[in-house]
Amino acid sequence: MRKISLVVLVVMVSFSLFFVGCSREPVNSEDIGSMRVPSQSTQEFVNNVDHWMSNQEVSELSEEDFLEYIYSQNPDLDLDVRRELLLYGIINRGEKISLCYLYFDDEGTCSMQDSVGQYTEVKFANKFVVEICHEDGSLGWMSLACLNGMLDISSDPVIWGDARMQFTIGEGKGLSYYLHDNYWSVRVAETFGLHVYEGRGYNERIDYDRARELADLSDTIQTTVKVRPGWKFILDRLDMQICIDGNWMTPAQFKEKYVEPYQ
Repeated sequence: MRKISLVVLVVMVSFSLFFVGCSREPVNSEDIGSMRVPSQSTQEFVNNVDHWMSNQEVSELSEEDFLEYIYSQNPDLDLDVRRELLLYGIINRGEKISLCYLYFDDEGTCSMQDSVGQYTEVKFANKFVVEICHEDGSLGWMSLACLNGMLDISSDPVIWGDARMQFTIGEGKGLSYYLHDNYWSVRVAETFGLHVYEGRGYNERIDYDRARELADLSDTIQTTVKVRPGWKFILDRLDMQICIDGNWMTPAQFKEKYVEPYQ
């Protein structure tokens, strides 16, 4: 069983930590309110998962069953969550992360951020929780129902699944379309040895240092990483791979086969 520590020593990046003592009775989590406002599609997704879970025999539910259902509801969940984490400063630009999706019952308590960022002990009601493993190995948790940070979760999840962090390049799309982070796109390009160009199209090739400079200046300045439709990527913190014609490769294997012979 996956355990959530009762005393968490690390918190989400960029969250200011205030803790209200446990001596008083926990409040209802609905009274806390959203520190950030989830999109309508996110709220609908959480409601769908709650409804589906209420009709499952949890003891017979596997991690793969859980993941298959959540991705059937939102195939781009990993990318959507990463975009939210970046938007609100929970992760840094270009940061390699891993995600895990946890689902809890309504037992237990946790410390949750209120609308001004302070942590208050609440009764558990926000059941779909995202665990973020940062590049430095530190962990954080966020309720997907309200996008509030969480600490000190007093119960274990009834089911969980490690995010796949996988997507496929579509026709006319580039890395920035999926990643919403020019700095991360450049970092991925450098990891795999992909070519980067200034502006749209493949006219003016630039090196990675120049691409980072452009990303630092403004997210609106366009850089283009050369990829092809049908290429698949896994961009997990500990597992970065690319798939071409059904062949999954590490960055080193891709460079050896596709990059180094043509340099």
